Amino acid sequence: MVDFSHILSAEELLAAVDESQAGFAIYDRDLNLIFANTTIRNFLPQLYEKLDSGLSMQACMEFQVRETFPDLSTAQREKRVNYIIETIKSSGAMDVTTPDGRKLSSVYKKTSSGKYMIVTMDVTERMHQKDILKQARQKAESASAAKSDFLSSMSHELRTPLSGIYSAAQILHSRIKDGKFTDLQDFTEIVLESASHLNAIINDVLSLSKIESGKIELHPKEDDLQSLLNSIAKAQRPIASAKGIDLHLIIERHIPNTLVFDRVRLRQCITNLMSNAVKFTKTGSVTLAAKYDSMTSTLTLHVADTGIGMSPEEQANVFSKFQQANVDICENYGGTGLGLTITQKLAHLMQGDVSLVSEHGKGSIFTLTLTAPQPSFHIDVHNSAA
Repeated sequence: MVDFSHILSAEELLAAVDESQAGFAIYDRDLNLIFANTTIRNFLPQLYEKLDSGLSMQACMEFQVRETFPDLSTAQREKRVNYIIETIKSSGAMDVTTPDGRKLSSVYKKTSSGKYMIVTMDVTERMHQKDILKQARQKAESASAAKSDFLSSMSHELRTPLSGIYSAAQILHSRIKDGKFTDLQDFTEIVLESASHLNAIINDVLSLSKIESGKIELHPKEDDLQSLLNSIAKAQRPIASAKGIDLHLIIERHIPNTLVFDRVRLRQCITNLMSNAVKFTKTGSVTLAAKYDSMTSTLTLHVADTGIGMSPEEQANVFSKFQQANVDICENYGGTGLGLTITQKLAHLMQGDVSLVSEHGKGSIFTLTLTAPQPSFHIDVHNSAA
């Protein structure tokens, strides 16, 4: 004998349907409500209250659309209602947003007996996750585009000095082969300048990469600040003199002879600021000034110039990666736009910062601060990129 004890009764089946997380409803061929479980009633309480009262689907949908889309015109609401009813009758599917912001996905099916079944799922969380994934994808695509732009820009920057090196090398080879050495000095200068340009670009890229990957560590030790500043000024003075620019070095008298700092990284920061100042100044002067606050162990360095200066809009992007104030500056003066970004990041590692005061056409003042304790008050400023 077959055991039917495991088969659900009608009451048990309805109870199971009622407790389902999916909304479920059945309508007759005229779309009058026959059954709706608790879930779908919770999804659309106003709609099912009106259906329970005996109103037609057409009238209930008109009310629902008016509540959900209050700004639609009468003709637009009518079109929307007709679309919903037609979707139900044609066994279609539809996604809707309820007045309280819940996102529902419904599937409609006409049975062989002419009735209509509706299954509705709450997909709010799924749609939220989809939006998050979409935003993440857009960010990844933006990052990829930025990387592509950078590689394109760097390819152009690298090709320029490499072209000079290659052309000069070809001529050198030809002249040496022919035994003509009288003007080799000019070509060797081209090679050296181009090689120096290329080396600076590569160093900038590598420095930024190391900082951002946390591979740069500071190595502060007792050192002579004044000798460092004099050395940097000495290196920049011939370039400034060639442009007819005066270069000044001002060091406050009470600055201690010895401080604790990372000489290599401080030189890199100051050189970046000085090189920019000389590069963007056609007439006038460039000044490097240093002062020290023994109470806070703060070393402050100002690099002031009488160059082209910057507008407030241009200043907003000056510390951004691969950015220069504007396209004309990039074309006229060259460079990768990394120097100031690197300087700012290194300053942060040295427990300091870089700030700017500038006015278009009247020059700029960059201020670099860092922690540089005196040996007798030595504190550990060893740090690495986080």
